[in-house]
Amino acid sequence: MIKPAPLLQATNIWKSFSAQPVLRGVSFDVAAGEIVALLGPSGCGKSTLLRIIAGLELADAGTLMFDGAPLLKQAVHERGFGLMFQDWALFPHRSVAENIAFGLRMQRLPRAQIAERVAVMLEVVGLPGYGRRSIFELSGGERQRVALARSLAPGPRLLMLDEPLGSLDRTLRERLTEEVRQIIIAAGVTAVYVTHDQAEAFTVADRLVLMQAGEVAQAGRPQTIYQHPASPFVAQFLSLNNLLPVQSVGSADGAVWTETALGRLLLDPATAIPAGQTVLLIRPEAAQPPTLAAANLVTGRIERATFRGSLTRVRWQHSSGIKLDLDLPAQFDSTVGAECCLTLQPASLSLIEANPG
Repeated sequence: MIKPAPLLQATNIWKSFSAQPVLRGVSFDVAAGEIVALLGPSGCGKSTLLRIIAGLELADAGTLMFDGAPLLKQAVHERGFGLMFQDWALFPHRSVAENIAFGLRMQRLPRAQIAERVAVMLEVVGLPGYGRRSIFELSGGERQRVALARSLAPGPRLLMLDEPLGSLDRTLRERLTEEVRQIIIAAGVTAVYVTHDQAEAFTVADRLVLMQAGEVAQAGRPQTIYQHPASPFVAQFLSLNNLLPVQSVGSADGAVWTETALGRLLLDPATAIPAGQTVLLIRPEAAQPPTLAAANLVTGRIERATFRGSLTRVRWQHSSGIKLDLDLPAQFDSTVGAECCLTLQPASLSLIEANPG
């Protein structure tokens, strides 16, 4: 089956400010109808990349194609893209409907058509009947949805969102993240979503482009990146901090194992063995109750414990001095200071190249 050409394709994009490289040969693509998150720490270049796509910055080098046509020399207003920033930039002295209608008026549409489109967008974002309300009457979450409706109302060819939930408190942000995804899907629009929050990116995006120091560290589906991070940086950015030095790696008769300070640990038989220096990633969910036939039995003590409902996040310490952050199911004794024997599930262990080129 022939894969369709991407709607948006960035190839080898470079950008410097005051001779300091901010983007170093970034390449990625977005398929029609897809939501792709540009994810990474502050200063990694993700917002600069978004501004280049929007036409607000010029790339020093590289190519940018949209629907098969060159984009870099096209004026901002000719691109037909929607852009939503963290501060939302709503007009405070205009009504909700007037805010949503702003881009439609710029298109010089008939008044009746504008009113109809505004009503549709209010339905899409879950705010029917809010058109006459003042912006001052709205909660933070409602303002966020109005800003999203305003960006979507003109029917953008591409929607770009730069930390759209960044000004909200964590509880509200977590509640609205799934809503944002569903609104984008309902609108049938292709989107590029910038965030530094991996949980937000996992919820919103179909695919991630994780950036580090102006380069793409890894791109792929959220599940793939979580299960198979390409580098220690990727693992640690995703809060996967259980990285152990590997003494050796072996395979025979369909089994793969590694020697570590915890002893010999069996890995999933499908585990790929990196060519270079390797570290072992133990994901927090690896810990399971021990059984007589279980592999990877290890014993340590609970150094600290944090209750998280159905799980308890513990700092577990081995006699070798190795400490792991693990999520223990309810049947474990997670008392601080208690001895804790557990098995590390092979499917939750991964080998990572320590210094990928």
